[in-house]
Amino acid sequence: MTRVWRVVIIDSHPTSMLGTKLILEERENLKVTGMASTWDEGLVLVIEHQPDLVLLDYQMPEGTAEPLLEKLKSSSPESHVLILTDHDGLKLLHPIIHHGGSGILSKQASASQLMLMIDGLREGFAALPIEWLKQGIWQMQAAPSAEGMFDLTETEIFIMERIVQGITY
Repeated sequence: MTRVWRVVIIDSHPTSMLGTKLILEERENLKVTGMASTWDEGLVLVIEHQPDLVLLDYQMPEGTAEPLLEKLKSSSPESHVLILTDHDGLKLLHPIIHHGGSGILSKQASASQLMLMIDGLREGFAALPIEWLKQGIWQMQAAPSAEGMFDLTETEIFIMERIVQGITY
């Protein structure tokens, strides 16, 4: 039997919180232990319940999620924090991960996409939209050549030639 994950929802929209709670609790392995509409209330719930998962609205009346995210992670390091947003998630992904988040999901995502993301986190995996991968969310390094060295781009070759010539400005 799978362990029941405790969930805290922090969102400034009560109807969104209630809808999310109903979706989550359709699953036997998820239990919403608290809901908060402000950062302070949410932080208290996280400290008190030490949830397995926190669903956090990116844009709250107090500001964007990054400052609260750091406090949540320091108060409950084992909790996964999943950011829900209306903003361009691809642009937010790196800062959210840097501040301790476990993922980001559009508020327009389907219930099954939310569940897939949660199931992935339960198994130690993060999920990303395929479209983000197509847009190149990380800088890709070139594969090493046969001699074990990386091939340089034309710009890198140009710069290296100038350095060899003693032109360093």
